[in-house]
Amino acid sequence: SFYRVRVPLIAVQTEVMERIVATAAARYYREQRRLKLPVQFLTNEGAEAALTPFWRTLDRLHHRSASNNAAFKSALDRLAESMKTLYRAYIAAHALAIVNRTNTQSALHSPNKRPMAQVSRVVSASGGFSKKILGS
Repeated sequence: SFYRVRVPLIAVQTEVMERIVATAAARYYREQRRLKLPVQFLTNEGAEAALTPFWRTLDRLHHRSASNNAAFKSALDRLAESMKTLYRAYIAAHALAIVNRTNTQSALHSPNKRPMAQVSRVVSASGGFSKKILGS
């Protein structure tokens, strides 16, 4: 059944996205050190750019199935929707992680900032980045 494929695939997806972003971040940090710039965190836009090929694969899975079997297409659509939801959640979690790291560093320097306003701004902005980068 399709269930035997769907559950492990969804379980592994977050780990795959983490590895893709970790590789992109390591490359970004190496480039910053090579250019002798102060090392900064990989931005949310950078994480989304690294995950763009993965998003395109999910989009193809969702919209361009070659199968004529209606039940299979329906199951594939549900799988793709679940995977896209996990993708969006991962991007939002990455944005929050950046904000938390920034707040941790800035708390040492100036404790009177408003972190909640920054968190809501980053989360609301992260939803639009996928659409801007991917054009969908």
